[in-house]
Amino acid sequence: MARKALVVDPDPGVAKQVALFLAGRGFRTEFVLPDDVESGRVWIKLSDPDLVLLIVDPTVAGGRGLDVLRDVTRINPSVEVVAMAESRTAEQVIRAFRSGAADFLCKPLDMDELALVVSRIDGLHQTFSQYLEYRRAIEVYDACRSLSACLDVDELSRFVPDLFSRLLNTDGVLVLLDTKEGDLRPVVRVGIDYSQSQWYMEIIASMESPPESGTAQDLATLGLKGPPGMEDSHALVIPSLVENAGLGVVVLIRRQEKGSFTGDEVTAALFLGRQTFVSVRNAEVFSHVHSLNYVDDMTGLYNHRYLQVILDRMVSQPQGQPFALFFIDLDRFKTVNDRYGHHTGRQVLIEVGKLLGRATRDTDVVVRYGGDEFVVIAVEISLPDATALAERIRTHIERHRFLAREGKNVTLTASIGIAQYPEHATTSKALLELADLAMYRGKSLGRNCVYTADRLEPRPVTGEVEIDEFKPSPEHFEDG
Repeated sequence: MARKALVVDPDPGVAKQVALFLAGRGFRTEFVLPDDVESGRVWIKLSDPDLVLLIVDPTVAGGRGLDVLRDVTRINPSVEVVAMAESRTAEQVIRAFRSGAADFLCKPLDMDELALVVSRIDGLHQTFSQYLEYRRAIEVYDACRSLSACLDVDELSRFVPDLFSRLLNTDGVLVLLDTKEGDLRPVVRVGIDYSQSQWYMEIIASMESPPESGTAQDLATLGLKGPPGMEDSHALVIPSLVENAGLGVVVLIRRQEKGSFTGDEVTAALFLGRQTFVSVRNAEVFSHVHSLNYVDDMTGLYNHRYLQVILDRMVSQPQGQPFALFFIDLDRFKTVNDRYGHHTGRQVLIEVGKLLGRATRDTDVVVRYGGDEFVVIAVEISLPDATALAERIRTHIERHRFLAREGKNVTLTASIGIAQYPEHATTSKALLELADLAMYRGKSLGRNCVYTADRLEPRPVTGEVEIDEFKPSPEHFEDG
């Protein structure tokens, strides 16, 4: 699309010269006489030019050039205005820049100088566009992180519509998940009534070539006008197919007067749509898991019941992926209870759970095993990478000041034992025992460390633990 330029000058020859020059740089140029200032203002409002060349000579149009310059930059602060005059005095240049000019040229115009000005303006526009793209990417990334952190369906029902409205200027959101029977059911519906949501569901189900996962389709491009009450609106359909999660469809509604979705908006919608589907599905799974007593009431983490289920499932896979099991024990946690009381101790454990969630990856499983003991299952990871991740967890705990907002600044350290599947053991029981033994061996060496099962002697290979187990003496750990 050609960019737009406006020349405000009493000399038609100048306008023609500038128009020919700018045409070679992708501009369509209009010409307005300085005495017809009001027409120029109207043209600026209607056409939204990218570049204005404006005469500011005090002898032209009653010296109103600077007034027009201020009006132009007020009407559209993003437009670039180049001031022109028959002479270039320091006072004129200063007044022009103070009034909002991007540059100043002396007549007769030097096309080489104009070329430099346009190139500089183009460079600034490109830099600003890149900044806007970067800022939009950061906004989308932050939004995806916020979505992934939400595990409550009701909260998502409030958060998702606000998110799309803020980032993509939408008027309605419909999130659909598939059922076991292969149908779609609404999970989030805002800005759309029941009959309208049914209309969209029927249209999507009847499409001969529905959009593929990772693509988007504006129903308006298919000649569909929308349900009653939403005629001629734009509806962007975003399907997402995720392994082990099924199919989800996000429908974004925007009124016609707001215009269709741009390419950048569609790209952002694809990321947000997929994350919305995954987050809603995860929230439903979490709710289901919670109902099965697989969640620790205090910390909100998975509990030891879930740990046993997921471990048995992972080791029973015919070609299971390698994973590491961390057994984490807080050092001398009894002193926290003794000094601050058990209520504070519980608050610290809750904060430890949140810290573990931040220190681990999205794919990892964090479990409160019991008391001040936690377990992390780090999936698809090598032993060196698992050791590095465990060190990261240990460092996070060591450097954190717990209950700092309450003014208590509790400090802790942790001992972490690691057992690797299938390198160290191939059963869930053996993995837990080895990780526990490695943790205790680390405690015997001074606590606040990471210890791997391959350093236990003799090194076990598979199956149950086949070592003369290290059994710490009671005096080692009277207070953990």
